[in-house]
Amino acid sequence: MQPSSTAILPRGFHLERPTNVPFVARHAWLLSAAALIAAALSTSPAAAQFSAREGFTPDGTAHWSFEVTPYVFLPNVDAKIGLAHPPGTDVSVNQSRPTLADVVGHLTGAFVADSLVRYGNWSGELNVFYVGLETKTNLPSVLPGGPGATLKNTLSATFISPGFGYQVLPTDATSKLALDVRAGFSYDSVSASSQFEQSLFGGTSHSSSFVQPWIGARLSYYPSPKWRVVAAGALTGLGVDGGAIGWNSRLTLSYLVTNWLDVTLGYSAIQTRREGKSDRNGENRSIKLLAYGPVAAVGFRF
Repeated sequence: MQPSSTAILPRGFHLERPTNVPFVARHAWLLSAAALIAAALSTSPAAAQFSAREGFTPDGTAHWSFEVTPYVFLPNVDAKIGLAHPPGTDVSVNQSRPTLADVVGHLTGAFVADSLVRYGNWSGELNVFYVGLETKTNLPSVLPGGPGATLKNTLSATFISPGFGYQVLPTDATSKLALDVRAGFSYDSVSASSQFEQSLFGGTSHSSSFVQPWIGARLSYYPSPKWRVVAAGALTGLGVDGGAIGWNSRLTLSYLVTNWLDVTLGYSAIQTRREGKSDRNGENRSIKLLAYGPVAAVGFRF
């Protein structure tokens, strides 16, 4: 990426507004300042373009490139969290994708952020996923005419996934396709609670943190210098430490606005599974979570 050109003043030179000068001279100073600002604003920035060879300069020399992309995520969520209690007391959540009217009431937060650094064919990445929500279920009274009860379930999940990759495609500078093979690990933290509102007996809750490996790939297509289509996916868990096979995927379309800014729309899905061992009394600490829905983002490149 070429830095944008700007008007630079000579060393030691600064603009200072005169105070004791004739009226015409003051206007001449204002015109000179306006002309300088107009020249700076009219200077054309370097050409902005996506490239299948992001980690290389046009002459093929490896160089550093960075991308940071925070996403807005509106997911459907389907989760079941074992609370280390006998069967029947686990937290089960099935939340449809919220509309703007009920985001605050049910989806307490959802966030996705990706960071990618390249140097030649090598790449490093850090991906962050967070979702938090609560559901309330009104239950009828067990006694005729008696008051009912409201069961409140809450869930929060945070996944932090660093990794590295190697670009196996393209093999030439004119290619419109790029393919990265990727691997890493994910630190997962999941919390859940279940309680009756206004109950004197409180409720039950459970938090679990664990690490899972992942392997995946990223396929990028560049139909033009301004557009980029990316399909990325990974398998997680891989049977390590009770980690059943999970997965995540994302399909996005990006448009490059300037050489440092792009906008993205797409669809993302993540499934995490961990099979906890059941105790003698049937207690289970298993985790199953599926979140999927549209994403929108603004990306920063430098």
